[in-house]
This record gives sequence, C-alpha cells and structure tokens, in this order.
Amino acid sequence: MISLAKMELGIEIMEIRNVDDLKIYLESKNLSPERFGKETMVSNMTIRRMLRKGAGTPIPEKYHLQFDQHVRSAAAASEDSLTALAATMMRNANPNGEAEGFSSLLSELEQSGRKVDDLGKLESEVKAKLFDFRIDKMLRAHVVKVSEAVRSKKFTTSQKAVCAGALLYLVNPLDLIPDAIPVIGYLDDFAVLSLAVAFLAGKSGTCEKTGKTAAVVDAATSS
Repeated sequence: MISLAKMELGIEIMEIRNVDDLKIYLESKNLSPERFGKETMVSNMTIRRMLRKGAGTPIPEKYHLQFDQHVRSAAAASEDSLTALAATMMRNANPNGEAEGFSSLLSELEQSGRKVDDLGKLESEVKAKLFDFRIDKMLRAHVVKVSEAVRSKKFTTSQKAVCAGALLYLVNPLDLIPDAIPVIGYLDDFAVLSLAVAFLAGKSGTCEKTGKTAAVVDAATSS
C-alpha cells in the first residue's frame, strides 16, 4: 500500500518505500529509469535493479531522501502549488495584498523589460535556455506566447515590456529559486511567465503565432 505524507502546503504525497511504490510513481509521472536516475542523482542501473526486485521489496533507506525530494518537488509543481507560489510572490512583491502584489510585480517586470536594448540578444538567450531538459512543455508553451507578444503589433509598448521583463527573469539563473536547483529550479519562472500570459489574455485574448521570436522559440522546443 502506498504510504502518504503531508507537505507544508497540505498536499498529500506518496513516499517511495518499496518496489511497488517506485513502479507506480514512475508510471504516474511517465518517467524512465534514466530520467528519474538523473533527477535524483541515483544511477539508472541502480533504479533498474530495484525494479527487477520482487513485489514489496523495500527500497534501501539510503535512497529515501533523494526519492522523497523528487516526489515533493513534483507535487510542488502541481497547479495548486504553483498558484500558491504565485500568490506568495505577489505578497512578497506587495505585503498589502495579492491584488496590489500582482500590480507591483507587473510594474517591476515592465520596468525591467523597458531596459532591454537588444531584443535579439534576449531572444538568443531564451533559445539557449530552452535547451534545458528540465523545462517542461507547459513552461515552454508560456515562453512561446510571451515571446510572440514581444514582437507582436497587437500589444502596447507597456504589454511588450512586461513580456520582455518576464523573459529576462527566465534567463536570469539567480532568481528567487536558482535554476540550478534540481526539479524545482523553474517553479518561480513558471509563476512569472504564467502571470505574463494571464496579463496578455486579460488584455487582448490569445496570442497568434507571428514573427521572428516564434521561430527562435520553435527551433529550441522542437529539438
């Protein structure tokens, strides 16, 4: 039976304590032994040996910490947890409330985006960033939308600046959660890009794929 623990956010998550737990977790996350091994820094051969063991075989205790960290990070990447993270970022941006926090963060993104004097360089940095295998499809989709908006004639200078600021945040390796941290390094980037996408949708609806930036992003996402 899968054992459960509670995260600080109140989300129930599984603990991988035997072979059955491991098989269920890998299947539920569509993870290969190689990918899981890389993300937990455990040899994929070790993972494969575990999977060949009989049902109910315990996972050695020395691997519990790495596996638990992966499970918790995956849970934190759920939609509810990302919403909570975004709300936290809003409160940090403005302690007077989330509504003012959104406005405050959008203002910071706009100010940062207005300082971009070489959009082509920023696009190249975004393209390079998207080769990171840890960036998932949902974050890539947000990057596409925001990148398109920067070049689109549909949006105002202010809206484009917010998008440029969000892309700057993405390429900054030393943001709220440093990108080098395994699994969770892009959670804050997701929250910022989600805010930019929501801002555009609220202003002008869905972005249509146009321009040089879309081609730059597509080149990376199709790899």
